[in-house]
Amino acid sequence: YPDVTDPEDIGPINTRMICRDFENFVLEDYNRCPYLSIAEPVFNFLSEIYGMTSGSYPVVTNLVINQTTGELETEYNKWFFRLHYLTEKQDGRKRRHGQDDSVMYLSMSALNLVRDLVEKSMNLFFEKADHLDVNAVDFKIWFVSEGSDIATDSNVSTFLNSSYEITPLQFLELPIKKLLIPDMFENRLDKITSNPSDLVIEIKPIEGNHHWPSNYFAYNKLEPASGTTGLVNLGNTCYMNSALQCLVHIPQLRDYFLYDGYEDEINEENPLGYHGYVARAFSDLVQKLFQNRMSIMQRNAAFPPSMFKSTIGHFNSMFSGYMQQDSQEFLAFLLDSLHEDLNRIIKKEYTEKPSLSPGDDVNDWNVVKKLADDTWEMHLKRNCSVITDLFVGMYKSTLYCPECQNVSITFDPYNDVTLPLPVDTVWDKTIKIFPMNSPPLLLEVELSKSSTYMDLKNYVGKMSGLDPNTLFGCEIFSNQIYV
Repeated sequence: YPDVTDPEDIGPINTRMICRDFENFVLEDYNRCPYLSIAEPVFNFLSEIYGMTSGSYPVVTNLVINQTTGELETEYNKWFFRLHYLTEKQDGRKRRHGQDDSVMYLSMSALNLVRDLVEKSMNLFFEKADHLDVNAVDFKIWFVSEGSDIATDSNVSTFLNSSYEITPLQFLELPIKKLLIPDMFENRLDKITSNPSDLVIEIKPIEGNHHWPSNYFAYNKLEPASGTTGLVNLGNTCYMNSALQCLVHIPQLRDYFLYDGYEDEINEENPLGYHGYVARAFSDLVQKLFQNRMSIMQRNAAFPPSMFKSTIGHFNSMFSGYMQQDSQEFLAFLLDSLHEDLNRIIKKEYTEKPSLSPGDDVNDWNVVKKLADDTWEMHLKRNCSVITDLFVGMYKSTLYCPECQNVSITFDPYNDVTLPLPVDTVWDKTIKIFPMNSPPLLLEVELSKSSTYMDLKNYVGKMSGLDPNTLFGCEIFSNQIYV
C-alpha cells in the first residue's frame, strides 16, 4: 500500500491476491504480485487488528534448509505430485461414459512425512472413486521418480501428463518406480527423494482371489508383435498400404526405426527434406505395428495409418485425398522423402558426374568398373542415408552413335525399379453344356478377353457340333442363375 499513510486506512488482509490455490499452496507470480513471509505470531497479531477479507485464509508454509547454502529459507515452492490410478484394463481408452480422466494434483512440504503423503493421496483417490468401499479393498502406492529416462521418453511423459488412469503395460514402461512401504512412513519426504513427480495407486478387493494390477504380467503373457498387422484402408488407400507393408517388413529398415536409430541422423536443415516430419511419422507407424500386444483382440486388430497419411498428404497434395493413386509413385516419393530427412550429408558439395575420356577403351572391364566406382563415390558425397544403404543401385546405360561410332557409357543411381507386369489376354473357363437329349458335357474354353458373348456361342457350337443359334447361356453364382 504505497499511498497509505495512516495504518487505520490499510483495511483487511487479502491473501487471495497472492494465492491461487490455498489447498495446494499455489502462489501467484512473485514478479506480478510480490510477497514475503512473516512469523505466525506476527500474522495473528496483524489479522486481529485489520481482519481478513472474505475468502482469504492464512497461507502457511515452513522454513527449510537450502541444500546448496545450508541456510534456512522460506518454502515458497512446495512439492507437487501427480496422482494416477493403475487399473486392470488393458486398454486405457475403455472408460465409462462421462468418466473424468484428468490428472489429479496434490502438494506437500518437504518436511511432511511419507505417512502424510499417503493419507492425502488416499483421501483424494477415494473422493474421486466414491463408488468404492474403503474397507473392502487393499491398496498400494508407488512413487515414480522423474529421472532422465522419463524426460527423454516421449510416450511415458505423454501419458503421465495427460492420464489419471494408466494400464498395466504403461506401468511396466515406467523406468523408475518405488513401492512406499510402512517402514518408510515416518521418514520425511526430503529424506527419500529430491525430485518429486508422480504417485501411482493400485487396489485389489480383500475378498476373493485377486492379483495386484502391478503383477498383471506375472499371470498374463506379453506377446511380442511380429508386425503381421493389417492396415485399414482410408478410402482407396490400398496403394499406400501395400507399399508400406513391403517396407516395414524389411528387417534392417524396421529395426532402424523400431529402436530409434534414426533419431541421431535426422537432418532438419536439408532444404530438400521435410524437417524430419516424414521420418518421424514413418517411425511412429513402425512402432505401432510392432509394439507388444497383450490380447488376442489387440494382436488381430488392424491399424489405421491416419497420422502417417496426414503427414504425407501435407507435403504432397497428390496423396492428401482418399482416391486411388499409383503405388509406385507413392513408394518413390516416400523413399525420396525418408532419404532427404535422414541424409547424413549436412552440407552438399558441388560435384561433376564422371565420364570416360576420349581415349578410353569401352570394352576394357577395368575402365568401366573405375567409372562405376567414381560415379558411386561422387553420389555418396551428396547422398548418404539408410535409404542409400538399403535401396540405391546404379543403372548402366550404353549409347552408340551410328554416324561417328562413338560409344558413351554412364551410370545413374536409382532407388526403385519399375517392372512391367505381364497382362493375361486369354479368358479361360470350364463351362457345362446341357444338350436337350444327351448327358451334360464339360468343355474347356480359351478365348481372347476381347471376345463377345456371340463369339463364345460360336466356339461352343463349333466344338460340340451344336447350332449356336439354339444355345442359351447363363451364369450360376451362390446357387442363383444370372442371365
